[in-house]
Amino acid sequence: MEKLLGLIGDPARVKTPSLLVRLQRNKKASLVWTAMRIWLGIMWLQAGISKLWGAENSAFLHNNGAGVAGFAHGVGPTAGGAFSCTPL
Repeated sequence: MEKLLGLIGDPARVKTPSLLVRLQRNKKASLVWTAMRIWLGIMWLQAGISKLWGAENSAFLHNNGAGVAGFAHGVGPTAGGAFSCTPL
């Protein structure tokens, strides 16, 4: 344990940088941080929704899987039930 404390230092004695303390206690900074997190969440949701139902829709959800069928040409179950892959 002493080797580890010598390597990384004693966590109880680590001082938080004063800039970070001021940002954590400042109400204006918390409002900016909250607004930024809400904006980022909205952008994340919009990107996910557009990938499922928008212009960038997934090939397996639309046109009866035509995009996936073209990609997986020649892959299918054999008579025994096992999957095989035929060369193109």
